[in-house]
Amino acid sequence: MSLREDNIDWHLRDGEEPRLLKVLSGHTDGFEVVKDNKARTVWALEAEGKRLYMKRYKLSGTAEKMKNSILPSKARVEYDAANTLISKGIPTTIPVAYGEKRKGGLLRGAWLVTEEISGVRPLIECLPEMEGEERGAALEKLAALAATLHENGVYHRDFHCGNVLVRRVAGKPPELYVIDLHRISFLKEMPYEKRVNNLAHLLYSVYAMMSPEERRSVIENYSIACGGDGGDSAGALFGDVEKRIKGVRRRHMRSRTERCLKDSTGFDVVAKGEERCFVRKGRSYEDVKTLIAKHMELEEKGASALVKKDRYVTASIVSGEGGGGGEFFVKRYINKGVRDLLSASRARKGWVGANGLVVRGVATPPPVACVERKGESFLITEKADALEMDRFLIKNFG
Repeated sequence: MSLREDNIDWHLRDGEEPRLLKVLSGHTDGFEVVKDNKARTVWALEAEGKRLYMKRYKLSGTAEKMKNSILPSKARVEYDAANTLISKGIPTTIPVAYGEKRKGGLLRGAWLVTEEISGVRPLIECLPEMEGEERGAALEKLAALAATLHENGVYHRDFHCGNVLVRRVAGKPPELYVIDLHRISFLKEMPYEKRVNNLAHLLYSVYAMMSPEERRSVIENYSIACGGDGGDSAGALFGDVEKRIKGVRRRHMRSRTERCLKDSTGFDVVAKGEERCFVRKGRSYEDVKTLIAKHMELEEKGASALVKKDRYVTASIVSGEGGGGGEFFVKRYINKGVRDLLSASRARKGWVGANGLVVRGVATPPPVACVERKGESFLITEKADALEMDRFLIKNFG
């Protein structure tokens, strides 16, 4: 069934029109916001005794709008994918409707409405709580789910344990559901390399929660579910998956590190004329400017007010009063010349490096902000309540 409401073209599952009048009104006042990020907003709502989710996909720019003037929207892709999975007996969310808003042929908005899968949580949250038979059964079901997808030619490009939901009922085996289907492809046959890649991403998502023996067991059960014997072929597959996991981890660490240079869920980027500021969420651009102003005041007082001062670098410890609270280490780099013009500023290199350590779990003073200006740059971190190693040794053993 299709209908148009508030300039949105809706396509509904048969029999859904009366229940979705509230959703199709185009107004989300009173809906519960479940998730909101740069990619999508998800609302929860009640309609005729059922709980529904409405997902709105955000368009990142003109290029994406133009792309979706030719290709189906993510909402349409996910709606069709869910119906296809259900037809193949693969457990997933039940699609109710999708909507598209277009102007001049360009996509302006896309929405997907699905039924709630009751009593579920992401497997990535539940696995650390599971023990014994329940844990073993969940991992067997995970292997079976991956095998069922692959044997049906389903390649999920975002297949990880955050996109696998589990229903836990005492005395019954766990039930698994796969979600977030807008990056799914349907193939006639699943190539070996794609199987390895999918399994590597899946197991990497819970790598720290599983022993090598458990990962091997998942691969053996997967092999058996795909018609293998779980023997030598499973062992070779396990070796290839483990090798691929190392590459997945490298790319994941690099990607997480580089997020500090982008507007993202953890960072803001502010550009003001020739000035660019990268700042961790929780601090504002105004906070950062206040901290830099305090550092410059200390510079004017002379070297005695600073932690370090030489021709190209000054450093100070400043109070965060008026700058968000706390104490901070502020380092100012003065450009040396052509070399600094042709490469990233020293403050940016320090910013990326510090965030890279945080991502990898290495103890380091949390980086707060990086500011680049003409001729200079600043790196701001929280003040560490610790001594430099040489001073520690002198103080305690000197």
